[in-house]
Amino acid sequence: EGFSGETTPQLPARFATSVAAHYGGIQSTSILIVNEVGNDIVTNGASEATAKANMQTLIALGRANGWRVYFATTTPRVIGSSPLFSAPQLATSQAINAFFRANPSERDGLIDFALDPLLDDPADLTYYADGIHPTIAGAAALADVAFHVLVP
Repeated sequence: EGFSGETTPQLPARFATSVAAHYGGIQSTSILIVNEVGNDIVTNGASEATAKANMQTLIALGRANGWRVYFATTTPRVIGSSPLFSAPQLATSQAINAFFRANPSERDGLIDFALDPLLDDPADLTYYADGIHPTIAGAAALADVAFHVLVP
């Protein structure tokens, strides 16, 4: 339900009309995948603590509304890609990924896009259009990672 360029402070305000409207009423089949770290860091200049807190807010909101909530890690980025991603911003996204990997109580599941070997080189034009956004092949790789987590 996120939009290009949207950040997590914008999502809770429209949660009831955009996300909750899709709740199927059965927690085992109502899955919410949360990841907006890149936009928070680049667009808002969010610190690690703020970006992590924003993710935690969305996870708590999803859980409170009956969803099983999975955190999806942020894939690697090309430094200086468009939108600009600096070395400190990359380090922030990696630290947030590490936090959610190490803290299972913070989410109901983890979709670890960042560890998929097909997605480990953001300069690979097979999988990345611009160092950040996936190509069709990249989207297929992301879907495959999610599928193997969600459909064991």
